Amino acid sequence: MAVGGGWLMAKIAFTGLESYLKQLEKLEQNTTDIAKQAVYEGAKVTADAIRSGIEGLRTDGPSAYETKRRETQKQGLQESFGLSPMENDQGFLHVRAGFDGYNSIQTKKYPQGQPNAMIARVFNSGTSFSSKQPFFDRSIRSSKGAAEQKMKEVFETEIKKIVKE
Repeated sequence: MAVGGGWLMAKIAFTGLESYLKQLEKLEQNTTDIAKQAVYEGAKVTADAIRSGIEGLRTDGPSAYETKRRETQKQGLQESFGLSPMENDQGFLHVRAGFDGYNSIQTKKYPQGQPNAMIARVFNSGTSFSSKQPFFDRSIRSSKGAAEQKMKEVFETEIKKIVKE
């Protein structure tokens, strides 16, 4: 801006800029760790909802044999459910919830036991001989907001810790 034939220059003074820059550097160094912690805490909220969904599965069958079989399958789901270790895929952090291993029902087709992931799909989606109980889908949907809130809380708490240092 020209004023009276000359240039008017604005002068801006910052105080504490060095401290502010140090805080930004700490944040930059810790962002990935904070994000990992937040994602894992959010996954725990979802995992708790899924565990609750497993607990609520109906096991009543048309016969005592089928009821006992479904109870054993449900127990296998409870014992095998968990979260995978976190993966960093080109900056995207992933934690997977799922079922591992086999239950104790051995058949000719599954001599080491039925795969728990398959049994989870049977309960969740149903089959021609088993009614649909979408425990997994419901748990994911119902816990989404709480998981996001938990992630936000963890992220904000960790950032405040760094900024206060």
